[in-house]
Amino acid sequence: VSLDDLRASYDNNYVFMTLHMEPEVSTLSFSVEFTNCLEAIAVISKILPANQCLVVKEHPHSLGVRARFFYKTLLKIHNVIFLDLESETSEVIANSFAVATITGTVGVEGVLQNKPVLSFGKYQLIHCLDSVFYVKNYDDVRNAIEVINNLDTERLSVNSERLKYVLLENSFDLPKFADNTSRHSIQEENARIAAEELERFLDVSSVN
Repeated sequence: VSLDDLRASYDNNYVFMTLHMEPEVSTLSFSVEFTNCLEAIAVISKILPANQCLVVKEHPHSLGVRARFFYKTLLKIHNVIFLDLESETSEVIANSFAVATITGTVGVEGVLQNKPVLSFGKYQLIHCLDSVFYVKNYDDVRNAIEVINNLDTERLSVNSERLKYVLLENSFDLPKFADNTSRHSIQEENARIAAEELERFLDVSSVN
């Protein structure tokens, strides 16, 4: 469906989840306990009430790669909706009531847009926020959805500001980074800055 159709039928009444590539480095490294998108989708869909749905957006790099069985399985679930790939993710998040992810950056985007997050990946920075719910199974998701439906909007706003502060405090400039993202050669100045910042981070971490 398109974003317009989604707004007309389920405005602010759906959970949004972007799919991961499978296998994927981030899920295999940062979520070794849970890597199955299909399982996460099945659990969420069972718990959502009849007037809510789960909106899924495919990873562009998975097109033509993922098995057809995966899509056929999802299409059998009545409250799972596939989103048009042309739809802007930030707008879809803005019209959702919650975001779900394993390790994707959509979890961070959700927090920044004042949305609660269901996180199936164990090791994520955003777990420090009380509007992000680390879930491992059916009961965890059910309990989280119950809390999410009664969350205070001020709490979401405060957590968004907290995350912005942390990200800004721990960010640093890499000159001309955008000019080098498509190159295979390493720019010495960027490498030096990155190495110094990593060393600084490790020193602070060891003290704490």
